[in-house]
Amino acid sequence: MDFERKKAKIHLPPVESFVDVFENETDVEVFVNVRGFKSVRKSGDNKTEVLNAAIKEFEELNSIRLELD
Repeated sequence: MDFERKKAKIHLPPVESFVDVFENETDVEVFVNVRGFKSVRKSGDNKTEVLNAAIKEFEELNSIRLELD
């Protein structure tokens, strides 16, 4: 039996995606929401760390790369 594997690419249509950042004097909450994927919510006191952690968790959870504009 012969076997051949070919590379394939999936072309997803653009989907609505949001990264919302809620911030007050002491805390930051980040919510990553992309239609059709599991969303992620993270909170903490450092905006950059919380944002990076939320995006990383989203990417690992959904096996997809997310880039911010």
